Amino acid sequence: MSCSTSGGCSSNGSSGCTKHNTFDWLANLPAYDNGEHLLVEIQVEGQFHKRYAENNKSLELFRGDWVKIRAHRGYDLGQITASGELAKLGHLRKIRELNDRGKGKTNQEDSFDVLLDKANEKEIKAHQDQLDKRLMYQKKVRDIAREMQLPIKVSDVIYRGDGQQATVYYTSDKRIDFREWVRQASVSLSARVEMRQISDRQEAGVKGGLGPCGRELCCSSWMTKFDSVSTSAARYQQLAINNEKLAGQCGRLKCCLNFELQTYIEAKAFMPKRVKDIKSPKGTYEVVSVDYLTKSISYRSPSGELVVVSPKEYNDLRQRVQDGKDVESVLSKAKQRLPKEKKQDPQAHSMDMAVEGVDLDSFVQNRKKGQGRSNRKGRPPRRKNKRR
Repeated sequence: MSCSTSGGCSSNGSSGCTKHNTFDWLANLPAYDNGEHLLVEIQVEGQFHKRYAENNKSLELFRGDWVKIRAHRGYDLGQITASGELAKLGHLRKIRELNDRGKGKTNQEDSFDVLLDKANEKEIKAHQDQLDKRLMYQKKVRDIAREMQLPIKVSDVIYRGDGQQATVYYTSDKRIDFREWVRQASVSLSARVEMRQISDRQEAGVKGGLGPCGRELCCSSWMTKFDSVSTSAARYQQLAINNEKLAGQCGRLKCCLNFELQTYIEAKAFMPKRVKDIKSPKGTYEVVSVDYLTKSISYRSPSGELVVVSPKEYNDLRQRVQDGKDVESVLSKAKQRLPKEKKQDPQAHSMDMAVEGVDLDSFVQNRKKGQGRSNRKGRPPRRKNKRR
């Protein structure tokens, strides 16, 4: 279901989207009345965390509806993304994340927003018009920052639902006094201005976009907290330290490097700390690779064959080398466990050979030979007379 964002999910995500996606897999199931008020999940534009409120007025709300929630000296507008049991699970996850950050124990009642009413068409249209003018607002505040020579980068400007307050998202490496800048920006935007500094990762989440994997950015689709990522995460996963490939849209290391990091750390605990070559009377078995997930160590034999051993067999081999015992018996068993090559269908093999026999470079060169000046004018190329 589309979130009705311009150029967002309605275009299959090709333009990115700054809304955190929620698939309500309980939407088609009948709800039961257990005497509790229905909980709804609300997404406010430009905010990384979902808002949760109790439907005390028993409003008829559906996914995608615009509602008004209470804000400081006014109200804000947001869209319903989930309700019922799914919203309750999301609310519990939000409380758990807040408690994990060490900000004190958060009660359920304190984390609820006050749901005022459903937004009418006039309020929705006014809010959409303000969102459509975001580029104009960004240009205004950037011009003011340029005149005052402030070293900041304005990422976005978002008005509150009632239009009384504008939040300016920015990134900066220095500590800046914004008092004079805020006064001028308030006059230019005709609203109270709130400055909110965000990190480079959060800025990518605000802008949205597609990652190198072809999917929508995690920071703009589902992530709510951004942990630091170090190069040790790439080393644990045996990735080449290539800044261009490991960097995301924000210019920092990709957040997805942390997704499987704990799995690699746990798997590495079962592997030897140092893997060395094994010397035998037939020659030296050289280390090719160490795979933490499959818990295997690959060697290249003196004859060029691949030998794969387990950590237990590796420790046995090292002990045999120290004791001066024969290691070929253990290595021969490892060779027998390797999968044998499957017999290929002769017809399929001939087709593969035919495809492999096509030289693309020679094909392009032969095609270029026939593209003379006469051919570009629409006439066939001139044939050369054969010598007798």
